[in-house]
Amino acid sequence: MSIPYWILLILYAVIVLIFFIISGFGIYHSWRFGFRTPMVQSVTAAYLAGAAIILILTIVGIISLDWSQVWEIGREASL
Repeated sequence: MSIPYWILLILYAVIVLIFFIISGFGIYHSWRFGFRTPMVQSVTAAYLAGAAIILILTIVGIISLDWSQVWEIGREASL
């Protein structure tokens, strides 16, 4: 059985979309209903910077892949 790489790209996009939704709700509620101390602002900035670095590094890795390849899964017939 072979799975094309672009299916994994769809899975990655769904995971990133869920991450953005959860992060958006978290940051919105932190800013809207939480305390706005310098500590909270610095932790939020560190979280956003870390998330941006991780997303940029994964996008750089994704760009370097050949999406026309397939991933072979299964047993090879042995003699």
